[in-house]
Amino acid sequence: MRPRTLAVAALVLAFALPGFVEAQEPPPVDENNMIAVLQEAGEFNTLLSALEATGLTQPLSIDGPFTLFAPTDAAFEALPDGTMEQLMQDPEQLQGILAYHIIPGQVTSAELAGMDQVETAFGMPMQVQADDTGVQVDDAQVTDADTDAANGMIHTINSVLMPPQN
Repeated sequence: MRPRTLAVAALVLAFALPGFVEAQEPPPVDENNMIAVLQEAGEFNTLLSALEATGLTQPLSIDGPFTLFAPTDAAFEALPDGTMEQLMQDPEQLQGILAYHIIPGQVTSAELAGMDQVETAFGMPMQVQADDTGVQVDDAQVTDADTDAANGMIHTINSVLMPPQN
């Protein structure tokens, strides 16, 4: 998985986050960017730490548009004991997992409801199901949809998504 994760990380930075790699000076940061919205919400501290550890904080502050499926702190706490600590020690694997939570472009919950799957920044599709109870991506339920940010859309989810193994 490491070669794939490393390749995906390079692709995310080079293609899904255009201009980030070449920028000499970071562009101005909109105060309502995804990172600022997540910080203000107060329930995404683990996600914010993981984004910082993998170098994805700055791209999610200045580039876009993106759609982010954002697991809450409770979602990270529900992972098996030691999982998050292990992932924090392996930034390449963690970056791949986080890239699986990001869709290039801005997609609303109404648009998601009409889809069977979406392509993630990880390079693999995520399954989408919708019914009268709401939208589900893989095994995660969207618990708060369509939170606007200056550079995209945030959908809160109740579990951490794991990319399929190849």
